[in-house]
Amino acid sequence: MQQIKLYVLTGFLGSGKTTMLKKLLKRKAGVKVGVIQNEFGKVSIDGEILSDQDIQMTKLSNGSIFCTCQKLNFVQALADMSKQGLDELYVESSGLGDPSNLLEILDAAAVLMTKQPYEICGVICLVDAVSFLEEAAQMEALAAQIVHSNLAV
Repeated sequence: MQQIKLYVLTGFLGSGKTTMLKKLLKRKAGVKVGVIQNEFGKVSIDGEILSDQDIQMTKLSNGSIFCTCQKLNFVQALADMSKQGLDELYVESSGLGDPSNLLEILDAAAVLMTKQPYEICGVICLVDAVSFLEEAAQMEALAAQIVHSNLAV
């Protein structure tokens, strides 16, 4: 079984994660794609925007997927998505997500499966250039997003 290419999108609130994801997904004709979308609040607004795409989608709301409150749900979502025959999986974290424990979470998901089905292709952090310096001074999660990313855009 070929590994599923895994991309994680991070970035503070309003940085353009959903806009970027929508543009990426439009270019994926013929590729079986899945999305795990994380909203910090109880209501998934962005999930409604993405739901018109022909993709496998899981929405996790009411907390960050990297925190204790949603980590087990994220592990289960990764395990479930691995059974969908996907070529690529995109994880859009909440604006408050700290991806520093991504490898630990993938290891936990692998326990639910017979082997690690994911190849991490990159953690991409979107940065709002206008308000980045102000937000970074106030939010530790934003600094963690940058530090644990392969690419900042």
